[in-house]
Amino acid sequence: IIENELENIQNYEGFNDCLDKFPLYKGKGTNRSDEKGDENRVYTKFKGKLRIREIPSSERSRTSESISRMSINPVLLNSQTVSEAKQKLAPTIHLNQEMLQFDLNQHPITLKCRLYIIKALLFRAWDASGKADPYIKILLNRDIIIDDVKERLYNTLEPVFGKSYEFDITIPQQSLLRIQVWDWDLANLDDRIAETSIDIENRWFSCHRATCGLQKRYDSAGYNVWRDTKTPAVILQDLCRTTNLNLPVYATDCRSVIIGDVRFDCDPECVQFIKHGKPNDLLHRKVHHESPDEYIRQNTALTALHGWAIKINPKGALVSEHIECRSLFDPKVPDVEQGKLEMWLDIFPMSRPPSSAPVDITPLKPMAYQLRVTIWNTSDVELNDENFVTGEKTSDIYVKAWVLGEKDDGQQTDIHYRSLTGEGNFNWRFIFDFNYIDIEEKIVHEKKESVFQIGNTLKKLPPRIVIRVYDADLFSADDFLGECILNLTHLPIGSKMSKKCKSDILLDSKHRALNLFVNKRIAGWWPMIAPLIVGEVRDTALLGGKVEAEFSLLTAEEAEKNPVGKGREGPQPLDEPNRPKTSFLWFTSPWKTFRYVIWRNFRWTILIGIIIFIFVLCLLIGLWSVPGELVGIVLNKIFKTNTGKK
Repeated sequence: IIENELENIQNYEGFNDCLDKFPLYKGKGTNRSDEKGDENRVYTKFKGKLRIREIPSSERSRTSESISRMSINPVLLNSQTVSEAKQKLAPTIHLNQEMLQFDLNQHPITLKCRLYIIKALLFRAWDASGKADPYIKILLNRDIIIDDVKERLYNTLEPVFGKSYEFDITIPQQSLLRIQVWDWDLANLDDRIAETSIDIENRWFSCHRATCGLQKRYDSAGYNVWRDTKTPAVILQDLCRTTNLNLPVYATDCRSVIIGDVRFDCDPECVQFIKHGKPNDLLHRKVHHESPDEYIRQNTALTALHGWAIKINPKGALVSEHIECRSLFDPKVPDVEQGKLEMWLDIFPMSRPPSSAPVDITPLKPMAYQLRVTIWNTSDVELNDENFVTGEKTSDIYVKAWVLGEKDDGQQTDIHYRSLTGEGNFNWRFIFDFNYIDIEEKIVHEKKESVFQIGNTLKKLPPRIVIRVYDADLFSADDFLGECILNLTHLPIGSKMSKKCKSDILLDSKHRALNLFVNKRIAGWWPMIAPLIVGEVRDTALLGGKVEAEFSLLTAEEAEKNPVGKGREGPQPLDEPNRPKTSFLWFTSPWKTFRYVIWRNFRWTILIGIIIFIFVLCLLIGLWSVPGELVGIVLNKIFKTNTGKK
């Protein structure tokens, strides 16, 4: 991948080794310096190459006679003069043979171009949403030849196009290829974001072979099939003839080639492939009429082409296979870069059109997966509440988890009320469905960020699951007690026992891990790292609890054949957790509250209170009844005495 334009690579000389551009100015300047940088006075541009050499005295008479007959290029008039001109040029000056053989005005060249656009990066937003809806337009000079508005992408500043375009071009009439990125609008006219331009003519005639980049390895079949219409051996032979060098001489086993006094050896990997290659691969090559010796010979020639600038001609570097990152500019603001475009361009003559299909660079389609997470138990969870009656430390524990986002696919267990030891029992199953690109190790998530948005916004997320443990509160926000973030492609192996579960499982990067996409299933205990509280000084490895979980990853097809339910529901329901009798919500279970909270902690106090209450009650009743009895006794005695006297 080249970080800028191919023309900006120093070894390629801007592909101006055969053609230069000279601006032609309109009007009249006061001096030559007025012409420099005055783009407003440029009327047109002349493209050509000016070469000056000394003519020997023996040729002066012949040359002077021919000058009067020349109209454009004197070299075109005499093939012998062409040969002499090429031989007498300095070795550092390139001369493309095809340019000297054709009058392009009378016999234009038709080329077939394959443009591969991978992705772009836009530096600014073009819609009110802060995004853009980009698509591609391709122009030759000022004529639109491809308007790909139907394949527009929605709501992104990092569009991945993954498109190849094939079209014909005629030089010199259609020499400028313009690639534009546009923003689609529903109600208004579309906006041109920026563009980049490529001079096809310069690339075609350049001696650096900017037509089709040399691949690292020659293959006649498979995903790396050779794209150029000439094999490496033919390209090397033509290059030697053009530069007046001896033709390449190959060794008997074709593992080396000599050009002049320079030797090139075949890539050892190619030799090893022939020696130890799989029989099916070798048989496949025989179907394509390629012998092992021919395979070695082509790769040996390819090695010589890659090393041409290093060992033979420092100014003759050949373009290798590449992806160029071209800058995007808006013609209205030419000095401000608007973005980057990753692409490459292959050019073929119509006399030798490509026999293979274009390279498929369509973005990989994500594969559907289903992650099943069963939360069995928790232990050593921080007790965050204090009972105002008994003073006991408790927590109302529940577990929450998500893959795409807390608001997108967040799920939570039921609540284990009044945990006195930090232990929670759940037997609860989470089910997460997502799409995953294996080669990028990314989860692809599409969603609408607003009701009025057209199309979905595509996001690529790391394949990880977030598990959190909370303390439920009735009248305030739930308290966050601990968190466990697990990367599914590098999932640390959990402990088999709760006592051996330490924070190092998550914090130690060297801890043994596995790829859940390969191993499919794992179970164990994982630590929950407690959050840091502002202003509190404590160990960063403090545990907020431990969770016992089981992870199972299935493809969408496997999940459909073996369905399960969420929570404890069927199919394949889970058993109810064996929770202690003390686990209940106090205001919904008043009898349990009295039995397991009040009676358990205050039984003797209650019994003594009852006894005292009965005693006091009896005493009060006694005191209340004593005066009446005394009065009755007194009255009886009085009345009995009076009756006796009478």
